[in-house]
Amino acid sequence: MPRTWVHSRSWKGRPRRSKSSALLADHDPVQALLDKTVDLLRNSLNHHVDGNRRTFEAELAELDRDSSWKKLAPEQRQAILAKHGLHEVSHPSPSGRGAGGEGAVSVDVSTPESILDELERCSLSQWADRTQALKGRFEQARLEAAKLLEPKVQRVRLPRSTLKDEAGLAA
Repeated sequence: MPRTWVHSRSWKGRPRRSKSSALLADHDPVQALLDKTVDLLRNSLNHHVDGNRRTFEAELAELDRDSSWKKLAPEQRQAILAKHGLHEVSHPSPSGRGAGGEGAVSVDVSTPESILDELERCSLSQWADRTQALKGRFEQARLEAAKLLEPKVQRVRLPRSTLKDEAGLAA
């Protein structure tokens, strides 16, 4: 009894091999998953670093508007920023070279290995923590600037509450 070929399947139900299927057989699905994972990590790292940079810039702009800060010499300002660990983080670029200025922390996302190195130095959750800590650090810098100009300055904490209507303002 002769064997018959139906569509592209052999008589035993196995796919028939052709040149095009041999090319597809060389495709490594694990590499595709690794590439996708690297892209996700790169995007996530970029997102966290960019959020940190935006927060830093916003807090620095607010500090620059502070009357006490304006009265300090540039050297005093730099010393206070350094004391509180307020160094600008540059936005990572695809080439891995940061775009920030002098003193900026550069984050290399150019290769899978460099992304892993960056994540070993500072994980994504640590980037989120760093970003949240910026407000407190800038507040400490602002307080130190005020104390340099007026040593008797003290920080006063007011109780927090939510206003629900105009009557709450009078209370």
